[in-house]
Amino acid sequence: MTLLRFGGKFQAVTKLVDLLSIVTIFALLCGGCATGPQYSYIKQQDSASVEGPVVPNQGWNNGRCQVIIEKLDGLAVNFMASSPGVNLPFVHNNRQLNLEPGKHAISLDISDTEEDYGSVGHGAVGEVGTVAYGSKPTITAEVTANHIYRFSGYLSGSTIELVLWDETGGPATRTRAGSWTFDSNGNHSDSPTPSSNHR
Repeated sequence: MTLLRFGGKFQAVTKLVDLLSIVTIFALLCGGCATGPQYSYIKQQDSASVEGPVVPNQGWNNGRCQVIIEKLDGLAVNFMASSPGVNLPFVHNNRQLNLEPGKHAISLDISDTEEDYGSVGHGAVGEVGTVAYGSKPTITAEVTANHIYRFSGYLSGSTIELVLWDETGGPATRTRAGSWTFDSNGNHSDSPTPSSNHR
């Protein structure tokens, strides 16, 4: 055990705590990523593609849920397919996932969070916590040669609706290529200090 002096007081710091801190940080950084053999595909003349998030701002019509393609046919991808809100061009511009035409098993991580409001005392209303929603389904989707697709996730009560749009003719004329519904698995977390700010 090592003793360190901070502002006139002694505190005991163990190497075990330092090691656990490093392991925890590493786990948090890697926890959301699929691991294993990596997906690799070189774009061909007849490739289909899945678009990344809308740049510079993804509105409600493209879904309020974040959608990550974790695996494609069992191979790790970790492709951000949909992210509501501001998407910086230098991060998301021209992001496409190219794939061979045909059926594919697609493992997804779909999530959303929202603030929960309620009484914070003395007749005031404020944020009392957050509700996290999420699902990690594997779907089977069929894509057509030279078509462009986009995933959108919509939260509705206790369900998440996932839509695969065919945007080959552009976003204004897109059509549904597939849709799936999953349990949203809502989980409430209390705010550490409730806020009385009105929004």
